[in-house]
Amino acid sequence: MVYRTILSGSGVKSFSQNDSGYKVKITNGASLSFDTEYSWTFIDGNGVRLPEVIVYNQLPPALFNYLQGIEQQADVYAMSRDKTYYKLTMHDTIIIYEISTGKISYPDGKTLDT
Repeated sequence: MVYRTILSGSGVKSFSQNDSGYKVKITNGASLSFDTEYSWTFIDGNGVRLPEVIVYNQLPPALFNYLQGIEQQADVYAMSRDKTYYKLTMHDTIIIYEISTGKISYPDGKTLDT
């Protein structure tokens, strides 16, 4: 699970619950949000890149392969998801992956098929 990799060697700084799910802040580390079914919805490195193993384990293979192809798999600072898309916050851009079509889009309107 995602939290085991992020928690390795760290503890939980804070935890909260609301009607939409749970929020966890790791001591000196990432922030995570989970829905009511305990699936992650948001992982934020808080200014630090996310471990590549998290990116590999939590993204669809086509999206991870795309990141590898542009040599950006180690440059993800935050990622979020819902039932329709994954959104990756990179150093200087945002990448959106549409689950149903496999399309990748950028803020400038550029789109790619995976």
